[in-house]
Amino acid sequence: MQVGRLDLLRHLFSDVLIPPAVYAELCELEWQKTALEAQAWIVVRAPLRQELIRRFDGDLDPGEAEAIALALEVQPQFLLMDEQRGRHRADELGLPVVGLLGVLIRAKKEGLIDAVRPVMEELVAQAAFRIHPALYQTVLIQAGET
Repeated sequence: MQVGRLDLLRHLFSDVLIPPAVYAELCELEWQKTALEAQAWIVVRAPLRQELIRRFDGDLDPGEAEAIALALEVQPQFLLMDEQRGRHRADELGLPVVGLLGVLIRAKKEGLIDAVRPVMEELVAQAAFRIHPALYQTVLIQAGET
């Protein structure tokens, strides 16, 4: 996670697979690369079926295309994706999608964090994460923080 909370993913999901394009995106900042490399439970895995990736050319960015292709191959519990185009395409393909905010809600419900609000504020301030005001309020309601 962009605010140093990779531990939440480890506690919520037994395995985390990421495709090479997503890994490359996450490693653009040296501190993120160091954090990822320290996590043995995060596995970089390329999709085997390249035709699936080509199917999304022009519609999705490389990270989204590879993530969806990999998810179609391994049928994960969830596909973690925040970009609207990618989420829409994954939904069309019947993949279960959860976004970062959904992970935060789940983490709070499982007692891994005390509150969602401060983490969302940190995402907005430090990682330029955009959250529509209506979604922000919905997340707070679902997390029981209103």
